[in-house]
Amino acid sequence: MKKIFTLFAVAAMALSASAQEVETWSAGGEVSNNVVTLPSITATFLDNTSKGSTAGAGTWSFGATDVRGDQNGLEIKFAPTKNGKLEIIFAAAIANNKSINMFVNDDTENKMDATLKDGTKITSGVNLKDQTPAINEIPKDEGVSYDLKAGNTYNFYAGGTKWRLASFSYTISADQSSISDIVVEDAPVEYFNLQGIRVANPENGLFIKRQGNKVTKVIM
Repeated sequence: MKKIFTLFAVAAMALSASAQEVETWSAGGEVSNNVVTLPSITATFLDNTSKGSTAGAGTWSFGATDVRGDQNGLEIKFAPTKNGKLEIIFAAAIANNKSINMFVNDDTENKMDATLKDGTKITSGVNLKDQTPAINEIPKDEGVSYDLKAGNTYNFYAGGTKWRLASFSYTISADQSSISDIVVEDAPVEYFNLQGIRVANPENGLFIKRQGNKVTKVIM
């Protein structure tokens, strides 16, 4: 018979796995050669040469309170190594005649819509005033968010403006940690709460599922 972890240990691991890690970078933070490196995502501040800009290569200025470009629509390319939610915070308001843009894997036709903090969706490439419903502006110190997938790249910019970045954060998805390979004895399906108490009819929460030689965390 194989020795198994105690249910207490399994519950503790589930708690750890379900905790979402947040990685944050703010203006004034460490940057090297226009690249910000966090444990689970990198951000590369690009010039406009990739767009065939006739104004020459744009440059970013990294200040203590904001990061700003000297041309309209300079991009940041994000490359996550884990699934998660990216939140971008602006250091200056985005007016309603400007657009929010994100495209995936260097394909400008593969667009990705943004989400405001109140849940409102923003269609990529469409001016804020032409959204449905229309958006007056995105205020200073507010921003947009995106759900990103590991292994993809994501180019972000605000169109028609020398937009200014205050910070960005990346919240790692809870499903990035797994306890599915814990060795247990053969057994029928059983459910337990995070305190290790067996639950006959689990619902409305996070539970430990034990079956055969696997233990997983499940949301019911």
